[in-house]
Amino acid sequence: VICSGGGGPLFDDAGSGYSIGLAGLRKALLMLDRREAPTRLIEILKPYGNMPAQDDFAGRMAFRDRFLQLGRAEIAAVSPVVYRLFLEGDPAAAEIICEAAVAVARLAVSVAGKPDAKVLLMGGISAQAETFLPLCSKHLKALRPDMEILCRPEFSLFKAAVVMALLDAGAKPDFQNVLRTEYEWI
Repeated sequence: VICSGGGGPLFDDAGSGYSIGLAGLRKALLMLDRREAPTRLIEILKPYGNMPAQDDFAGRMAFRDRFLQLGRAEIAAVSPVVYRLFLEGDPAAAEIICEAAVAVARLAVSVAGKPDAKVLLMGGISAQAETFLPLCSKHLKALRPDMEILCRPEFSLFKAAVVMALLDAGAKPDFQNVLRTEYEWI
């Protein structure tokens, strides 16, 4: 088992809920400043209070301070809204989700050494496999036509760690039993 990415939110969190949420908030704030054309993505700012007018300096600074207080989980919680807007055809949200798919495809290429490699997509985004996986596959085919990205939502990070530990110990894991386990990290 080979891993790539996952360097955390400051360095490398490609395709994560945090990176998608952060990109959505950044782009929405640019729209608020009129540095980007507004789309429905700007709606993700509404839960943080009334959006002040561009000439309301104090209001703008107070509004921005709310974002500086957000934690990783709060930022990641924005990603489902960005994804919903993508599914509804919002062009700004589509740009963010497509960038995430490209990042996931690049991660896949970085771990595949042999021809015809298959890479397993895991993490929260795998819940959107029906719509996200085809995007990843499209970008992957442009980079490595011989590769394939698979998704098994029931195969969690915990179960991957179990498989890696078994392989490191020299055992041959029984993948069906690993999949059936009900243990998870809490």
